[in-house]
Amino acid sequence: MKYKHFVFDVDGTLLDSGYAVLRAWQDTLLEIQHRAYETSELTFVLGIPGDVSLRKLGVKDVESASQLWTRNFLKYSSANKLFDGVTDMLVKLSEKGYKLGIVTSKAYPEFVQEPSLRDIAPYFDTIIYVTDSPRPKPFGDPLLAYLKRAGAVQSEVLYVGDAVYDYQCARNAGVDFGLALWGNVSSENICPRFAFDTPESVLELIKDYQ
Repeated sequence: MKYKHFVFDVDGTLLDSGYAVLRAWQDTLLEIQHRAYETSELTFVLGIPGDVSLRKLGVKDVESASQLWTRNFLKYSSANKLFDGVTDMLVKLSEKGYKLGIVTSKAYPEFVQEPSLRDIAPYFDTIIYVTDSPRPKPFGDPLLAYLKRAGAVQSEVLYVGDAVYDYQCARNAGVDFGLALWGNVSSENICPRFAFDTPESVLELIKDYQ
């Protein structure tokens, strides 16, 4: 098959962190704005950078709010876990000789604080954090940074993510996109090359091309 690199988003794709993310947002906004948000009002934040979310929510002091959100997130991070089938998918892709990568809106300190992510980090040849490119998702810069660092070309890469910003990042970088339906909240405005029901179904793709 044409793909040599499988690149993944983290939150909502590899890591089931939705509960912790939304609870951290609720606590942060309650402290800053003195308003209790329902989780349904905040699901739009899943898959987009925190500073973008804060501006959309009308928060003025983005830096202080980001620090507060990180502290609140850590309170709930014990609930985070890898999605079922993720580790097996990574093992089998690696065994088949594919290069594995991550392009995430997380910063390095956030990434390494997650025990589940530390466990799977050795499977990845290249990891692009939010600070590794001039502009974050939905711009194509993070994936372009991956291409440069990994020595890959667009046609060799499939980017798998769960959110519209992941899709737009792939499109803007000229890379094919696979939608991780197992973590997807809304597929509105997403036109993926592939849609995967489970991590195991990613493996079906490589079987089809062998």
